[in-house]
Amino acid sequence: MLLFTLGNFPASAQEQQSDNEKYTIEDIKLLQDFLLTRPVSKDIKEKNYDINDDGVWDVFDLCLMKRNYLQAQKQNEIYVSTTEEFKSALLSSNAGDTIVLAPGVYESSEYGTKAAIFHSDLSGTKNSPITIKSADPNDPAILKGADTQKGIVLYITGDYWNIGNIICCGAV
Repeated sequence: MLLFTLGNFPASAQEQQSDNEKYTIEDIKLLQDFLLTRPVSKDIKEKNYDINDDGVWDVFDLCLMKRNYLQAQKQNEIYVSTTEEFKSALLSSNAGDTIVLAPGVYESSEYGTKAAIFHSDLSGTKNSPITIKSADPNDPAILKGADTQKGIVLYITGDYWNIGNIICCGAV
């Protein structure tokens, strides 16, 4: 097994290690080729591939890199197709989540918090807002209230939300 010690690198390469390091498919291929002693297409000496911080580049780092890459690709999408699923998603979303509404009508005669059918007080962040969108922009989801005099269809009191490609009707 070929091991590559980090002693040959400047200290800054180790200092740059972060749990939030973003790796690309190219990084995965470069490390894989290096570990298999194949020629690599570019100089990788300055790369920070010692993910488990044990001082060597090995198959464990490759596995961790692949895991980090896949986790970064996961878009935290919550697919809903019923009114109850949508209500639940609004109450359990986290920063960076996207609530994707299947085409259809989401309605209820039950007005909850703030006299709204659909409500959330959760917040996203500036860099990771919570998003609500239709799965099919050509057939947008419809959020429908039961009485235009009685309440609100969608009421968001949290910060950093993106809402698009949905139709709200049947309430104020």
